[in-house]
Amino acid sequence: MIDESVIQGIKDSASFAPLHNPAHLIGIAEALKSFPQLKDKNVAVFDTAFHQTMPEESYLYALPYSLYKEHGVRRYGAHGTSHFYVTQEAAKSTEQTG
Repeated sequence: MIDESVIQGIKDSASFAPLHNPAHLIGIAEALKSFPQLKDKNVAVFDTAFHQTMPEESYLYALPYSLYKEHGVRRYGAHGTSHFYVTQEAAKSTEQTG
């Protein structure tokens, strides 16, 4: 459910998604204003779970390792639902073509 703590979390993590989060916050604010009767029915879905099994060699950048260890500089992955869909469709196509 989207509440003040979720909104604050989206604000706090805007540096990880500077193109997405500010726009999403505008959308959330407008939805809450336009549809107050649905306030307890709004949810935020973050589609990074697909990338949680990314191996270290994929999420580390070609930067000093200390930047990862000390500051968490790494790739996180986004658009996981799209990636999941494409991999499923590719697998179906591969099965069909042998």
